[in-house]
Amino acid sequence: MKRKIMILGAGIYQVPLILKANEMGLHTIVVSYRGNYPGFALADEVCYLDTTDSAAVLKEAERLQIDGIATTGTDVAIQTLGLVCDSLQLRGISAGAASVLTDKLAMKEMFLKGGVPSTVFRGVHSYEAALDAARRIGFPVMMKACDVSGSRGITMVHREEELRPAFEASAAASHTTHYIVEKVAAGTEIGLDAFVYKGKVRLCLPHRKEVCHAGNITIPAGHAFPFRCSPLLLERLETALQKIVDTSGADNCAINCDIMIDGDELHILEAGGRCGATGIPELIRLHTGIDYYETILRCALGDPCTFTPTASDPCMSRLLFSPVSGNIVSVDEEKIREIAAASGAEISLDYGVGDHLPQVHDGTDRVGQIILHTDDRSTASRIAGEVLSCIRLN
Repeated sequence: MKRKIMILGAGIYQVPLILKANEMGLHTIVVSYRGNYPGFALADEVCYLDTTDSAAVLKEAERLQIDGIATTGTDVAIQTLGLVCDSLQLRGISAGAASVLTDKLAMKEMFLKGGVPSTVFRGVHSYEAALDAARRIGFPVMMKACDVSGSRGITMVHREEELRPAFEASAAASHTTHYIVEKVAAGTEIGLDAFVYKGKVRLCLPHRKEVCHAGNITIPAGHAFPFRCSPLLLERLETALQKIVDTSGADNCAINCDIMIDGDELHILEAGGRCGATGIPELIRLHTGIDYYETILRCALGDPCTFTPTASDPCMSRLLFSPVSGNIVSVDEEKIREIAAASGAEISLDYGVGDHLPQVHDGTDRVGQIILHTDDRSTASRIAGEVLSCIRLN
């Protein structure tokens, strides 16, 4: 009898995880509320539930007698995942760790408690409190919603007159009534992905972060491996990561961090108890030889996992965004295949003819993704432009 894996989410970031589970011969149960999500068609079984409805998902997991539960690329389902793992004694992040790592205010307070190097911040519940916090911290500051990802509800604020619209944007994006005002750290932002397995950090992979800008919002647009840093900085990154794991209680899960570095100094901005999105699992496979989707699934099922790299190749991802919105009239698929063949890139589009293409506002507005066997920015930009030129809008 096939083992049953429940996968939370049916969106574009969960599709590769579902495909890998199918490849591994697992019975896939995909959970998401109804919508035009590509993961539904790939699953053996579908549960039309909101992944944030922890009680309903747990009830269904008990009924179906699942052997494991997993997700990737999303924060919203992590608390549900933690509850199911605790309740059914499955391997994965605990409910307590999930709660801390999906609320930015609780996370920053955890950083403070655990001695994790981070930025000065204040938790606020109103615009007046946010203004007072910003004045005390000193501009520029980041105004942040606490419970969403993809740069939604996050704005850099340089002057007092910019704070009210930034606060309103955070409030509109959030499902909570608390927010963060945070000091802007100097330096360069990087990412870090790691895996905690049986109480130990098994992988620690810093990587260069590619971004684009839409107004005052900085949007994750891709990543590049490896990130070349000094032995001292790498040691400090590993130490900070271990403090996050020890203080939060996270175990048997992927960890994703956003970090500001300035020379050998660092500030952890955020940490999540799941794998990063924007091509991170694909890049880990290319850079280390470790199939990250398979590792996530094997860990969730209680199978042995190995973390010995067999490669060290440079690689990068780049999300595709459109500067304008419109309906797709045509896609030159033959030209895209030619681009892929000439460059060795893995190219995927999220939309087809007849679909409405959104103008970029945040990280959820991706058009598609390219994975490259190089970490050269100019090459990535050129190929991204060539692919976008194959899409014609009305």
